[in-house]
Amino acid sequence: TTDADGIESRSVHTQALKLALKAIAKVLRNSPEYIIKLADPFLDAAAKKALRNNIGAIADAIDSVANIPNIATSFVRQEVYKALKGIVGAGNAEVIASAIEGILQFFL
Repeated sequence: TTDADGIESRSVHTQALKLALKAIAKVLRNSPEYIIKLADPFLDAAAKKALRNNIGAIADAIDSVANIPNIATSFVRQEVYKALKGIVGAGNAEVIASAIEGILQFFL
């Protein structure tokens, strides 16, 4: 693989990741129970309650992560955590960020 091919491949992956994050945020806004069902294996009761009580803010946070230039899959969890920490607290932010990371596997 040449450098140009590597750059092209990363660019396509980044765009797919951004689209997946935006899709998660959109589904969270429009059908939150679907996302909660997908995330259920990753969520504890407190995080599920925090997710239900802050759907719009969490969807906005996920959209903000999707807008980070050149976001990489390896940074999604960390960036979602940082975006959610002030909304739902550190513990719930960690659990929800892990759930979003897990849900990404359905989209990618």
